[in-house]
Amino acid sequence: METQQHAAVGTSPLIRPVRSADVHAVAAIHNSYVHDTLTCAPESARTLAQWHELVQELTTQRLPFLIAEQHGAEQLDKEQGGTVVGFAYAAPWKPGPSYRHTAEASMYFAPDHVGHGLGPVLMPHLIQGCRQAEIHRLIGSAGDWGNGSVHRLDFLYRFGFDKVGVLRRVARNRDRWIDIHLFQLDLDEQDSWDTAEPRLV
Repeated sequence: METQQHAAVGTSPLIRPVRSADVHAVAAIHNSYVHDTLTCAPESARTLAQWHELVQELTTQRLPFLIAEQHGAEQLDKEQGGTVVGFAYAAPWKPGPSYRHTAEASMYFAPDHVGHGLGPVLMPHLIQGCRQAEIHRLIGSAGDWGNGSVHRLDFLYRFGFDKVGVLRRVARNRDRWIDIHLFQLDLDEQDSWDTAEPRLV
């Protein structure tokens, strides 16, 4: 995968490929979902070693693993590293060579950056990385535990995803049954929103 960076403009985060040093921040963000939300079941928690393993695995397969990094003005002036506020990656949807060209997208945001529009910032770069990895279909999924939780992925429609189904009461977390909504993007089609490549530096 080619190196991607999205230049920070104002308060916009910089989007770049994951580095080994990001794993602690990635684990902390994911753990906030495991411990404080219904999004991730306790068994989905990963150790630092497992996150390093995943980064290496996806890098070897040329699949994107992207970091959203927030920079203050002082950090930009001094070219210092910023704060990791979110991440996204595409992983094989299922094991085996038959599914080589299908991947599933995952996105997670720091608790104080949920609802700040990071999903639409990360998604064009994730899609671009998947195309470079010769991914044919990109899958998205979201658990629905009420209170309009599934609508947090409505931004997917903007990027051409179609909702392809709902798996009823297939997950259980904290004594609640959860529906899983499935979305799919055809990466063989030129996106109507993508009239130009995301600006890279």
